[in-house]
Amino acid sequence: MATGLELGKYTGVSWWGLSPKNLDLGKAKPFTKADYKDLNKFKYGQYVPVLFEITDPFTLLIAPNVTQQQQMKQFETPMESMPFKVEVFTYLYHNRYWRPRLSVTELQNVNYMQINYKGLDRNQLNQINTNYLFEIMFEMAIYHFGYDFNLVPHRPFTDETYTKYKEYYETLSSVLDDNSIPKKLATKKEMRATLLATEYLHYVDFFGNSSPTKLQASPDLIQDFLKYSDYKDLGYKDPKDYSKEDKQTIKEQTDKANVVKTTVSRIPESIMTRFEDKGIAGGQLTQDAINFYKYYNGANLLDQYNGKVDWLIYSALGNKPPPKKDEE
Repeated sequence: MATGLELGKYTGVSWWGLSPKNLDLGKAKPFTKADYKDLNKFKYGQYVPVLFEITDPFTLLIAPNVTQQQQMKQFETPMESMPFKVEVFTYLYHNRYWRPRLSVTELQNVNYMQINYKGLDRNQLNQINTNYLFEIMFEMAIYHFGYDFNLVPHRPFTDETYTKYKEYYETLSSVLDDNSIPKKLATKKEMRATLLATEYLHYVDFFGNSSPTKLQASPDLIQDFLKYSDYKDLGYKDPKDYSKEDKQTIKEQTDKANVVKTTVSRIPESIMTRFEDKGIAGGQLTQDAINFYKYYNGANLLDQYNGKVDWLIYSALGNKPPPKKDEE
């Protein structure tokens, strides 16, 4: 976990605006919270180029090389003159700056990252940890442009949104050939379960087994950098060092997560199938669930989100949890 001081001094996120004509590095400008707020984040087919930059090896847990150490001794502000730099060029697409592992349109999603390491010597190569780099990028996104992972393209379930879905489906069924649309209309219970399943898999795909339900249950933890920093710091603490306030915070977060876990466990197999391995988060959407989601969005978003299902992650598998100490 990087500190706010590190992120502010040694990292940055830039962009070239919407639909830039060229991507000249010299013309990139800071990608601000105001820029991100004004974006239509789920506009179909819109790839927004962004550049993540890190200029301090310590931020990525990489020890400086000999030349960098000499600069640190010689200059009052050595980090700014160090040759070390990591650049990650990617796109913000459907409010994700990475390519999901198993999205419905995985083959069409071209959001690959381009990672460029500068100023490394041979002895530093074995210190590169791309998973940690990805973690730092998440912290950079929250810190620099107010990234909100919790955003989803669909509207929350209400009686009104369900009625729109039902009317939309029935209208299409009456005017189109029977084979052109699914034959099953979702019940209210099935639609609620579908929306919950799509959101759950969104968290699992990104966070793996790192408490996806805890973060899903407490979305504010990843909307503000200071809150996220406190959450991560608490996770690093030895339980023996917990204060009374720490224990209360953990209890509140765990209670909320247990509610989500229980609700997710009640998602029927007709909506999301589970994996056989116990202790591993995740599951896979059924074709019925994908169809329900598509027509729910069609009814409630109309032309605002033409992708319908492009944001979906139809299958997500969490990381295998480490063995318990008595099992090692």
